[in-house]
Amino acid sequence: MRRRHFLTVLAACMLPALPAEAKKKKNKQKSAQNQKAEQEKQERARQREERREAVKDFLADRDKNGDGSLTREEFLSGAQNKENGNQEFDAYNKNGDRYLTKSEIEALLGYR
Repeated sequence: MRRRHFLTVLAACMLPALPAEAKKKKNKQKSAQNQKAEQEKQERARQREERREAVKDFLADRDKNGDGSLTREEFLSGAQNKENGNQEFDAYNKNGDRYLTKSEIEALLGYR
């Protein structure tokens, strides 16, 4: 046990200390990584806001009862071709609940 402790202390004394330049370089790299992470976070927030606005705009004209989802009738009110509109509604109504939720509308608009 004493010998192991002695060797540990000896090794620590023999290891060279990091020069100041190496520390600066390491700090600079961390700073750049933090900056990149912050930029990515801001970009994700911008994209979320863009999706919210797109869904809000899509619902503004069609969501007659203001519940934040679309029934088949509400969805078809904006469709020019009712047959294609029915098929599109069924394709995006993944859970089959007869409503297009906000996440299903995001998929419809190409955000998912």
